[in-house]
Amino acid sequence: MHGRTIVGGLIVAAAFAIAPGAALADETDKTVDQINGAVAAEGTAPVTRNSDVSIPSTGSGLVTIGGDSQPGEVAIELPEVTVDLPARGVADQAGRTTVFDANGRAADIAVQPTANGVRALVSIESAKAPERYPFALGGDVVRLELQADGSVYGYDTEDVLVTRIAPAWARDANGRDVPTYYELNGTTIVQIVSHRGGDWAYGITADPSLEFHWHWPHKARAWFNRKETERLYRNLYGPALAGSAANLACSLIPNPAIKIACSAVVLAVVGDFTVNVTQAHNRRQCLTVDVYWLPRPWINWNDKGGGRCN
Repeated sequence: MHGRTIVGGLIVAAAFAIAPGAALADETDKTVDQINGAVAAEGTAPVTRNSDVSIPSTGSGLVTIGGDSQPGEVAIELPEVTVDLPARGVADQAGRTTVFDANGRAADIAVQPTANGVRALVSIESAKAPERYPFALGGDVVRLELQADGSVYGYDTEDVLVTRIAPAWARDANGRDVPTYYELNGTTIVQIVSHRGGDWAYGITADPSLEFHWHWPHKARAWFNRKETERLYRNLYGPALAGSAANLACSLIPNPAIKIACSAVVLAVVGDFTVNVTQAHNRRQCLTVDVYWLPRPWINWNDKGGGRCN
């Protein structure tokens, strides 16, 4: 893809999201083989696709994970995380791996979808390659926090955890550990891989796995459109039926995980549900439900205008 011969490459992996590109040249296939070997050794094989991730066609685009579902009777709004890759050029693809040029500096950026998110990998070809690889996070991520074990947590404006980056690891082609760690610069994660000056066998692989548990997100919002909000209001024929109306609301939610969480705790907040359905009716707004999993399962009913209210 980039007119080079690959003898071995340093591979830095980070779990982020990416989409298919064009056909790979032979030299890129070799890079992908190296990556797949390292990933298999970690027991974290990629999946064919993840419907919650969007992959750019060029290295200048953003990887997007989560976000809104298609509008319908009930629209789901999940946390959104974007990743700006240290890459350029048009994407190539081999199987489940998408590859970009790492700004022309003796390295490639590869991305693979995983069951819980995506993994971004930096394949370093020689000691001439940089030791620092920045991944700028955006979307709902407004704060990063380095943990004692070397992992990184990403939080949104409500200080709710929306993503976790596993501790960095790196090893060379002979299985030896290579020094690596993270530095934080605002909402940018920089993986440092100290490969220069060492007696390493290139084909080193390093991986900060970024996990997005989108099937069980730490929080989510369901927007009931105006029609469904009015339908729920018409079912409120007194306190005795409020619980049934609240359960009906939960049953309309298309996301199975959110539906289960809603049903599990709905009876504890029936009064809140009744008040907000009534207010939404009176104000001609939409009913919403915010579902939280951490620190404990809980839901909040609200009435809102604008946004996804239609």
